[in-house]
Amino acid sequence: MWKSLHRPSSDWREFLDLERRTGDDVQGVEDRWHGKGATIVHWVNRGVTKPSPGRCNTWTAARKSVA
Repeated sequence: MWKSLHRPSSDWREFLDLERRTGDDVQGVEDRWHGKGATIVHWVNRGVTKPSPGRCNTWTAARKSVA
């Protein structure tokens, strides 16, 4: 999907950095329901760069992959 937007790779890196900064470990929030920044980046990478949405099935993923 990302390639279809014809954006430079610098935009992709900036986008991933913004996503990483939404992580509970970065925000320092008490209610941890967003997950770690690195985990968010992992799933964004999977969802945007893979050809099938089925590659992002967090319901069947290992617990450490979604925390």
